[in-house]
Amino acid sequence: MLVEALTLGLLLLAAVLASSLIDQIIPRVSLPLIQIAIGLLIAVVAGGDVEVTLDPELFLVMFIAPLLYDEAKHADKQALWRERKPVLSLAIGLVVATTLVIGFLLNAFVPSIPLAAAFALGACGIQVGTCLLASEECPIHENYKAALLKAKDSDTIVTGRSVGAPVRVLKNRMSREYVRQEKAGADKMELEKYTLGSLRRAVFEGDTTTGSLMAGQVAGMLHEVRPVADILNDLWESGRQRIAALNELC
Repeated sequence: MLVEALTLGLLLLAAVLASSLIDQIIPRVSLPLIQIAIGLLIAVVAGGDVEVTLDPELFLVMFIAPLLYDEAKHADKQALWRERKPVLSLAIGLVVATTLVIGFLLNAFVPSIPLAAAFALGACGIQVGTCLLASEECPIHENYKAALLKAKDSDTIVTGRSVGAPVRVLKNRMSREYVRQEKAGADKMELEKYTLGSLRRAVFEGDTTTGSLMAGQVAGMLHEVRPVADILNDLWESGRQRIAALNELC
């Protein structure tokens, strides 16, 4: 058991180093995707030789907790305090509201789903706007869709915080300049003048340089343009699986 654990540890260390190297060589590919691919390769090549059972709670303590701590430690404390209202409203208020609304509605329409399971499903609510942008039926310009497919999970930025209208968009010349002007103290009128027509340029003209390419961080997980039916079918099937799992727990 000890030898297997050491072997697994060495494989994980080698995988992390390899993923960092590949990320430097191919920066357009998201680092988490590289790590997933290397993990699959290890599972296929050495999966039969290494068998280690890891308790989920131990995994949470050993890996997830240190990662969260590291992120929190390096977070911009002043920026976090400055944005405390939207952070709290989204992290707590929106989650509670989504949980209750979806939970009660789901239980009302499908009484066979226990209320506890309905609340749990509501807490797992999702936004799929960005996914639907990368659909065949979406009438946005092909350049906009191509930019979504090329984006990494770190290729978005939030604009409009200073005027109380935060919007997440893909990083480009327009969004970077917008944020620069925000930090320089530009007022709402100046910012609106700068972005006038930027959404139209992105959607209809395919301008990925000065256009406003609205997108969520999930853009880093989009790799192909698909029919809406396929996207919704995947969402439906994953939802059914989650409901089944919650019914077993509740």
